[in-house]
Amino acid sequence: MNPTKPHPNYPDAIDRDLDALLAALEGNKYDRAVLAIGLCIEHGIDTGPAIIAALKSRGFNSRYIGYLLHELSGPDPARHFWLRHESGAYSCHPDTA
Repeated sequence: MNPTKPHPNYPDAIDRDLDALLAALEGNKYDRAVLAIGLCIEHGIDTGPAIIAALKSRGFNSRYIGYLLHELSGPDPARHFWLRHESGAYSCHPDTA
C-alpha cells in the first residue's frame, strides 16, 4: 500500500460525508480542518498519510494538516483531540469520542 494515498478500502461514504461537512461549515480553516480530521478518523482513515491525502484532495494544505495532527495529538483529552498509537494510527480519545 502506498502510504501517501487513502486506505484502499476508502469508502464512498467518507467522500459524501466529508463533502457534506465541508459544504455546511462556514467556520475558519482551523475548525474545518479539525472536524474533517475527526471525520476521517471515525471512518477508518486513521494514518497521517491517508488523512493528509484525503484532505489535500479537498483543498487543505498538507503541511497544515500534518501540523494539526502533530500538535493536537497526545495523552491529555483536555488539550488534545486525538491519540497517536505506536502503529502510527490515530484515534479519538475514548473520553471524548
